Amino acid sequence: MHISVFLAVFTVSAVIFFPLDQAAKKGMNALIKDNKLPLVYKDLDIGFFSASIIEPALYFNGNIVDLGEINVRYSPLSLISRKVSAAMENGFVAITAENTKDILNLRGSLDAERISKIAGQSANGTLNINFSYEYISKNGVWDAASDNFALQTPFIKVEGANLKANGIVTGNTFMIQTFSSEGDFPLTLEGQIRLDPVNIGASRLNLSGEVSLAGTPTPFALQGTISALKFSLK
Repeated sequence: MHISVFLAVFTVSAVIFFPLDQAAKKGMNALIKDNKLPLVYKDLDIGFFSASIIEPALYFNGNIVDLGEINVRYSPLSLISRKVSAAMENGFVAITAENTKDILNLRGSLDAERISKIAGQSANGTLNINFSYEYISKNGVWDAASDNFALQTPFIKVEGANLKANGIVTGNTFMIQTFSSEGDFPLTLEGQIRLDPVNIGASRLNLSGEVSLAGTPTPFALQGTISALKFSLK
């Protein structure tokens, strides 16, 4: 009985007095430095059941992109189960994620207009994404959908509806297997996007597809890095 009481008091005291903030900041800073991530933040607010990353921001194309507050939820057994939930919402992206030692499941809603401006492009609409990734195999699957969208190409503005797409992920490469849309300029698309985790602007696209112009399917290509993307009709 005395041992049980001692263990209970010791556990509570350890949680209260252990410098969680300092340990978390040290771990976060090491993660950013070791992986050369273009990420900064103002502070961490760490508790026993949750944590918040205060004022996180991303360097992109010479700009600082505010990511809004990132909230993370976990149980006291998270170090054993490695099950963590996270949420982020800042006006141009809303993400909820569940992470375990084996798999990451993510749901996101993206404001295409704000994100495309960051990348120096022009688009609008809301894109909803589901993403699942296995750590051991380094493979995953994804799907995306949008009720309405618009994309400004160097030649015309393509507007459509009922966009649906899906594909697979291998390492840092996202493969687009199917992509379809409806509207005056229906689109099909396939290819791959190779992400650069250190410099997002250096991520490389190699995509091709067809857009219907005046009822005639016209092949096109999107190639190059995100920061210097080239669109061409074939």
